[in-house]
Amino acid sequence: MSAPQINVSDVASLARLTLTPEETAKFSSQIGQILSHMDSLKQIETGNVPEVTPPAQPNLRKDEPTPSLSLQSVLSNAPAQANDLIVVPKIVE
Repeated sequence: MSAPQINVSDVASLARLTLTPEETAKFSSQIGQILSHMDSLKQIETGNVPEVTPPAQPNLRKDEPTPSLSLQSVLSNAPAQANDLIVVPKIVE
C-alpha cells in the first residue's frame, strides 16, 4: 500500500504559513518519510496485546474551590495589557 500524498502547500495555506519552494520540498519529503514509517508500523503483530480499558470508577480528585490568582500576578506575565485586560492580536478576519 502506498502512502497517501499530502499537498504541503495546501496545508501551509490553511495554517496561514508562507513556505518557500525549498521548504515545501523539504516538508513533503519529511512527511513522506513519516507516512512510510507509519506503514511499516502497521505490519507489527498486535494480536497478543491485551486491550486497555479504563477503570469502571475513575479516581478523580475532589472538586474543591481554591483562591484565584490576583489581577496583578496575571497581568504581570501579559505581553500587552489595557484597562486591566490582556491585549491579544486579532485572529479572526
